[in-house]
Amino acid sequence: MKDNPYFDMRYRSIFLLITVTVKLVFAALPPIIRIGAVFTEDQKDSSSELAFKYAVYRINKDKILLPNTTIVYDIQYVPKDDSFRTSKKVCRQLESGVQALFGPSDDALGTHIQSICEALDVPHIEARSDAEPVPKEFSINLYPAPKYTAQAFHDLLNYLGWSRMAVLYEDETGLFRRHDFVNAVSKPDVYILQTSLASYREVLKDIKRKQIFNLVVDTNPTYISNFF
Repeated sequence: MKDNPYFDMRYRSIFLLITVTVKLVFAALPPIIRIGAVFTEDQKDSSSELAFKYAVYRINKDKILLPNTTIVYDIQYVPKDDSFRTSKKVCRQLESGVQALFGPSDDALGTHIQSICEALDVPHIEARSDAEPVPKEFSINLYPAPKYTAQAFHDLLNYLGWSRMAVLYEDETGLFRRHDFVNAVSKPDVYILQTSLASYREVLKDIKRKQIFNLVVDTNPTYISNFF
């Protein structure tokens, strides 16, 4: 897992931000600093959780960074569709002495937790898509801003020379919630189609009949095998 460049990128980002957060917020550091992390139940043992744990491990191992302090973490798993239970778990974490929070990456849950941290002046690190990114006093978001994601897609499509293609998406909570992305791919020979797990095959057959062989797919990674 540690040889995976995606894991390495996440680990380095989390490592840097945890270190900066701890150093800036705590002037006189105690022997132990408790930080909390919130992951959805489907993220248990995921690359995000492993990157978080590994970042904390590396910080503790490097005695130059925090020579007299050890970071310990409190990880909580929450259902994706229950903001009430998530808020309760986070409040219990804060009551137990957690001094900074990481996550969750779910859009709806992340908004609730960010609001709690903002109200209580708790440092917050997150990595989630934010359709309307605005500067926040106590939160740092690792996820690229929508305009940069759209620009990256635009540059990639120009580099590949794709003028005729199909763009498939599942719902409006992904790339297509971002107007910058839609504008970047909206061309006369670009077909934008909404799909679902049940309709993949029919949609792909229709694309093949139209003699379209270039695809951009916005889907849950667990469903990608349906395209092969």
